[in-house]
Amino acid sequence: MIFPCVSDTFFPPNVDPCHDDSDDKDITVIVVGGTAFVKAWIENFKMEGSDEVKGEMEEDGDDTTRHCRSPFCSTCCKFNHMRAKVAIYEDYFYFDSLYGPEFKSILNISLTQFEHIITSIMDHHKLDFYQDLRGSKGKTRWCLKGMPLYPIKILAFGVPYSAFVYYFPISVQFGMNLCREFDWAIKVIYLHEYLRIPNDVDYKRINKLYCKVHSVDGMLGSLDCTHTIWKNCPKAWVESYKGKENTPSIVLEGISYYHMFFWHASYGYASTLNDKTIFELSPFQQCLLDGSFKDNEKSAGLVPFKILGMEFSRMFVLVDGIYMKFSRFVKGIKD
Repeated sequence: MIFPCVSDTFFPPNVDPCHDDSDDKDITVIVVGGTAFVKAWIENFKMEGSDEVKGEMEEDGDDTTRHCRSPFCSTCCKFNHMRAKVAIYEDYFYFDSLYGPEFKSILNISLTQFEHIITSIMDHHKLDFYQDLRGSKGKTRWCLKGMPLYPIKILAFGVPYSAFVYYFPISVQFGMNLCREFDWAIKVIYLHEYLRIPNDVDYKRINKLYCKVHSVDGMLGSLDCTHTIWKNCPKAWVESYKGKENTPSIVLEGISYYHMFFWHASYGYASTLNDKTIFELSPFQQCLLDGSFKDNEKSAGLVPFKILGMEFSRMFVLVDGIYMKFSRFVKGIKD
């Protein structure tokens, strides 16, 4: 174990020890008192012996987890997971839970969608992190619903992964692992369903939707960019990510249709770029140039189509005025 360096005497820098000032005396008293506390703790730790500490660290309780005994460690505590599980259910999941009616407004996801995510995660064979829920004695080590609830709450509040470790309660390292594993689980389960180029069935469904809603053939959705404020942007990168909002932000380019289904999303661009320059770096432009997009719309049998008696051979997306004049881009008409 590493202990902090403790000195027998302490004088603040650039301060005359003979200088008579009440503030300096208060500071000296605080520092000397803190030094005495640390020294006393070190002596007490040495007297107890390392064997006792080792025995406590190896103890396998039914519903607790022990950590190091250092007062300088933020995770130095005895976690009562069963009590935390009861608190989580009383706050969110019981019929008369405290935050049950406000579940969607607090976490930006409905309880039904949350239950669906849990079911999908537990049924997937590649997500061993969530399926390994039992310890060596067969006791449930943590709350099943709390595992995805923690990263969802982190995302909803936009705070670091260590923000809610004292509520759940877990260590900072386990909180980071929950966020990483949840990110991986979402990718494994939903990546191939949502973030992909539409297939023949999707093209027909989208075209049928717009024919019903807008009475227009050949439309695939709306292309645009949106900015996400980067509150914790490193100072060295601030100017590179500071755009028209005058604050660092990251840009998402996406194409969605009437029901807010994103079939194209590209994220991570600096806000110093505009919509036009982002499109030049976009994977959507690449699929237009290599001909894969054209082959898909032909195989779906949606081209050619007619609008007001005129025949068109390419499907289109709606864009705003900054985009280039391409045959696949249709801009709005000003009044």
